[in-house]
Amino acid sequence: MLVFICTLLIAIVIFVIRNKIFLGSSKKEFVEYLEANSQIFDNEVFNNCNSPLSVFSEEVYNSTIVLLGETHGYAEVQEVDKMLFIHFNKTKGTRYYIAEMDSVTANNLNLFLQSEPKNLSILTGVVEDVRSRIPQQAGKELFDKWSDIYDYNRTLADSLKIQVIGIDKSRNATTKISRDSAMVVNLMQEVDRLKLHDESFYGLFGLFHVLQEGINSNNIRSLGARLKSRGVSIQSIVCLNLDSEVNFPKVEGFPSPKDGKTSLVNMDGPIVLVEGIKDLEKASEPQTITLFNLDRADSPYRSSQRLGKTKTNFIDQSMFPFRNASSTADLFQYALLLRNAKPITPLD
Repeated sequence: MLVFICTLLIAIVIFVIRNKIFLGSSKKEFVEYLEANSQIFDNEVFNNCNSPLSVFSEEVYNSTIVLLGETHGYAEVQEVDKMLFIHFNKTKGTRYYIAEMDSVTANNLNLFLQSEPKNLSILTGVVEDVRSRIPQQAGKELFDKWSDIYDYNRTLADSLKIQVIGIDKSRNATTKISRDSAMVVNLMQEVDRLKLHDESFYGLFGLFHVLQEGINSNNIRSLGARLKSRGVSIQSIVCLNLDSEVNFPKVEGFPSPKDGKTSLVNMDGPIVLVEGIKDLEKASEPQTITLFNLDRADSPYRSSQRLGKTKTNFIDQSMFPFRNASSTADLFQYALLLRNAKPITPLD
């Protein structure tokens, strides 16, 4: 028994040390850059801003597509998503929201946006459809986001009315191409069908889907990477989390806590580790959401892979750039750090 206990303690110590080595400590050069290129993300800033924000580079406002990438299940991301979409609608006329949902669910969401008076039963059905594909995301905050977007949409001229384009594979699809390949095909088909070649787009997806370079030794290419390789002008924002709880309902193959919440998947361990996350922590405050521009001309993230490497313990979802020459800014241009975020609230 003593040998077993000693062996277990040694294993735990090694595990902790290896995690700390991978995370690394904060670096002054990176922290100082982050502090000089950040913006606290809140309602006051966005509700009173109808012009470009200084934290964003011109490339964001000139780009064809802006993608927000999240780890599904954090409540605050839904509010962030709403504010970003409305901001880009006001500043660059973006009215097409591309979604991680199939065309049937997206069509139902469009029916809701067009309903008069507001038909919340349609929206409830949309959230239930989302639950079948992304159970962590389906909840009150998702419902409230689209209810608020409905209200905002009613204030817009017809030329700026919002439309949702679902580009995910249908659950009944028989095609053997990858999910991200199917997303690209579906998006391009809708652009051609609706003649949207001069339009701009915005969307929220799982974090992997917004990365703009191949990942891991087998060069897995996501939606973002495939669009970039086609010459599409794209900007990506990734959401990272510290000191937060996530909605983690019971799904097949994964254990879940009884209350469906966990704080074990923050990005400083023990399960998910993002190299360089300590820089973001040092450059931000608790109880805040902070947006960082990683792609200025003087950015150290243009010549480093800090924040661009994610290691996972116990589950096979690590993400490392395929090319050694790829920098973090090649993968994504902005990081949004959520500290002390709350989990999605399940619908009653």
